[in-house]
Amino acid sequence: MIDQERPSLTIVIPLYNEEDYLRANPSLLRTWQKLHKEFQKHIRIVFCDGGSSDQTFSLLTETLNDHKKGIELIRGEVPKPSVLSSLKLVPLTSLSPTVMVCPIDCFLSQEALSQLLFNLKKGEKDRPKVGAFPKTYKPFSRELGASRLAGLFLLRAQEYWLNHWCLKRGRLFVWTNGPFFDRELFRKLIIETSLEGFLADIFISQKIKNEEEIFVMKERIMVSPRRYLRHGVLTQIFRNLRVLLGLRIGHSSKKLEGYYKGESARDCP
Repeated sequence: MIDQERPSLTIVIPLYNEEDYLRANPSLLRTWQKLHKEFQKHIRIVFCDGGSSDQTFSLLTETLNDHKKGIELIRGEVPKPSVLSSLKLVPLTSLSPTVMVCPIDCFLSQEALSQLLFNLKKGEKDRPKVGAFPKTYKPFSRELGASRLAGLFLLRAQEYWLNHWCLKRGRLFVWTNGPFFDRELFRKLIIETSLEGFLADIFISQKIKNEEEIFVMKERIMVSPRRYLRHGVLTQIFRNLRVLLGLRIGHSSKKLEGYYKGESARDCP
């Protein structure tokens, strides 16, 4: 185990208008509490609400306020809600030497967290400055009904493509890969960046891979398939491919966001 007074890892969980998701998965916040209890000497958890208009923050406070120090709740208003905007609300004083981004629909197993902490206790030269997890789509609660199990095969195919081609070969990650950063790199790339909005994670990973070696973990992060189930697995996979193709040929961020939302090329500015 790692023996140090100061937590070596801050896990930042950005969220916005997630009341329905939290109510549908009532054990999710308690599971984070259990994980913190297991590793409380080594991790700090920060839930960061980007100004939800529903009861997201109330649910957080009701569930987590009775917890001992080590889990922090932050709420702030952002002009345009996004993961990146929410991350900028986190004060630098809340951050450990390494900062991990973990969206609310992702979760780390004890094994994955142990492996990350093991790598973070290495010496300055060997400790990864930036890295990410391969992901596996796991149904949380009852997200995958019997009629949708056929979509699981498609998700597994996409999982292989994202893990082996995008992350391991292309060194590109998204927020749901649970990226982690050296605190100084997090400050420079996240807190002080001029980037905003859609696909900021892709642009950040493109910038990083030109300057730093991206460390790819062996254990996987668990990701809810809800975004794919919402519009149909095939439909969402097609949208993702369209976005990546548009990115390759230099389309604007606004146009790429339109592709992701399913808008026609004519309607995308």
